[in-house]
Amino acid sequence: LVAANKHQLLAASGGLIDVNMSGQVTTPLGVISAASIAEARVLLNRMSALPAGDARGKLTENYLRLVPQKVSIAEGRGFAPHWLDRLTSVAKQQTLLDGLEASVSFASAARKNAAQSSMDPSEHEDLFRYRVRALDGNDPDFAMVAERYTSTKQDVHSWARDLKVARVFALSDARHETEIRSTAERVRNVRRLWHGTGAANVLSILQKGLFVPPARGSGIHIAGRMFGDGIYLSRSSSKSLGYATGNWGGDRSGSTFMFLTRTAMGSEYRPGAGYDAGIPSKARTELNKFGKPFNSINVEAGMGGVRNHEAIVWDPMQVELAYLVEFA
Repeated sequence: LVAANKHQLLAASGGLIDVNMSGQVTTPLGVISAASIAEARVLLNRMSALPAGDARGKLTENYLRLVPQKVSIAEGRGFAPHWLDRLTSVAKQQTLLDGLEASVSFASAARKNAAQSSMDPSEHEDLFRYRVRALDGNDPDFAMVAERYTSTKQDVHSWARDLKVARVFALSDARHETEIRSTAERVRNVRRLWHGTGAANVLSILQKGLFVPPARGSGIHIAGRMFGDGIYLSRSSSKSLGYATGNWGGDRSGSTFMFLTRTAMGSEYRPGAGYDAGIPSKARTELNKFGKPFNSINVEAGMGGVRNHEAIVWDPMQVELAYLVEFA
């Protein structure tokens, strides 16, 4: 995971940001700290609220001193006012900062473990939300995960044909386990669903968990959300694997990971056959046959204008990340 994060940071910065295998982040201007990442987030939010111009250009110059990135000479000296629009995006920079933050947290945890190796692990500051335990190949849970991957894989998804389960890691939530369990008991209708994401995002998810940026006020624009904001999952392993391999968009990586979740779907809004742009609004505002709000959107293959199953929940506490699966 550190190697995947390193690859993403090198690519995004044009080689100006590097990460060693202990997670330390360095640039030509020095080591990147948690404080500098926090300062960069503030600058990015301010930049996103301004139109292209001198004011944004000055903020951009300050931002790039904190998070150096290569800019082509062809862009000239006046690139700064338009950099955020033409050469990158708020979403890409947010992803970059997430990767930096995850690496810095990993390095901090590694230093603490080295300095406090004689202490009880429970006394260490918990910098990552999830604890990870590798499963033996003979473990029944390993077999269950591998079987579920195979049985829910679709032949039409060519990128999944040669990928097999290599390792499985059981996850436990060190911060919100009680809240997630109580949510599942309250919402009910718990299903095992896959969640795919680029390898470079996995470290950040293990650190902070899944997160749905607010549609407004965050300065973040996320494309490709056909059914509105939410956490997207699927019953189809190969459908979700497409996000992990970059086949549905995003960066490709030599490493491939995916999460198997236990997701509380609760009352499901089920769209009709054709796509309707009003589906997200209807799902959030209409009531079910019992006069209660819906908790999720469940789109079966061939419905809602999609070919593959999609499930969307709005509350991250409805999603328990149960296993992290590595493919080879």
